[in-house]
Amino acid sequence: REGWGFMDAYRDTVPTVLLTGGTLTTEAWMPENIVYQLWAGTITAPGVYKLQGSCADGQVLVEIDKAEKAQLVLAGLTLTCQSSAPLYVLSADKVSLTLAPDTVNTFTDGKAYTAAFEKQPNACICSRDDLVINGTGTLNVQGNFNNGIGTKNDLRIAGGVITVSAVKNALKGNDSVAIQNGAITLTAGKDAIKADNEDKPDKGYVYIAGGDIRITAGDDAIQATQDVTITGGALTVTATGKAGNSKGSQDIASGVINGK
Repeated sequence: REGWGFMDAYRDTVPTVLLTGGTLTTEAWMPENIVYQLWAGTITAPGVYKLQGSCADGQVLVEIDKAEKAQLVLAGLTLTCQSSAPLYVLSADKVSLTLAPDTVNTFTDGKAYTAAFEKQPNACICSRDDLVINGTGTLNVQGNFNNGIGTKNDLRIAGGVITVSAVKNALKGNDSVAIQNGAITLTAGKDAIKADNEDKPDKGYVYIAGGDIRITAGDDAIQATQDVTITGGALTVTATGKAGNSKGSQDIASGVINGK
């Protein structure tokens, strides 16, 4: 697929959001870009932000103009939210999650979402706009409520060591899911990788060009309303349903899927 749209590598000198216990703080020289309310911190301006530390019950929100982009550098972050998604992108053109080298980053949600939003999230890492994951660090996601990583638009994965467990779908992009690289382990109660836009003929697809992907799924390993295209990578699949299931075409390179 054209236009992966990955953002440049991050700089070392960027605003840092520190999570300590139940508190979110930022460097004093750039406080206007992050608004704090009770247990949530909201990024309100485009740019690059480094997130690190831990919080047992907190939330990071991104709410910037629909024409703007943000890059969140995850540099050793452990974030749990008991009542909602620990990371929720409310609005943006695109948000990139960059996994910093030699770091482990963990997101966990609760079993019920009770925090009030006009549009409720439905994934532990949730975005209402395009979401890109890149870098070489580790990302662990435990979706106890619904999906693991989900977006209403396009989900792109370019790299990283990524482990996602979810009661429903592990990776869900309403418009599309595309994977370029990465060591990815997915455990899903329903479909492991899913794209379900039925309204646009050029959306609702899954595209995999590379990566070592290990899937355990209670239903299909990959499900798309349009096309499933796999040109490279190595997929090891254990699924109750099908390895690939779509209403459109399936173009899967020979030998890339092992198992069912």
